[in-house]
Amino acid sequence: DKNCSLRDLSPSLVEENRVCGSVSGGGVCYSGDSVGSVAVYFCDDGYSLEGDTTRECLSSGLWNGTTPQCVETEECICDDTGSSSGVNEPAVVGSIVCSLAIGVLLGVVGLYLIQRVRARMSGPTSSLSPSPPSTSHL
Repeated sequence: DKNCSLRDLSPSLVEENRVCGSVSGGGVCYSGDSVGSVAVYFCDDGYSLEGDTTRECLSSGLWNGTTPQCVETEECICDDTGSSSGVNEPAVVGSIVCSLAIGVLLGVVGLYLIQRVRARMSGPTSSLSPSPPSTSHL
């Protein structure tokens, strides 16, 4: 894994203290380049994430955990009537469900980052959870 510093990245990748990169079959966005910054991984349609969704920049200059992978999945293809022609059940109308899932994921990531900032501001006695909220309902 590369260290957390953004010094090696092209200036065109840095926008509003966020950097986005690529992962085969998906991508990763970074909240910043300093200790405590968070990397959030996501997968494209037709892929599922195996591993940690988020990683944190440690004082060692490395990201905690291991880099997750986007693994290709079989998709259920639905016709206009909603009938399933694929092997996975229940049938899912891709773009509507995916748009909703991405919106929820972005909301969860935003909430997690806000909680991290609040936890830092309130000090070690904070009652906020140190881990990101669960996305198990997706």
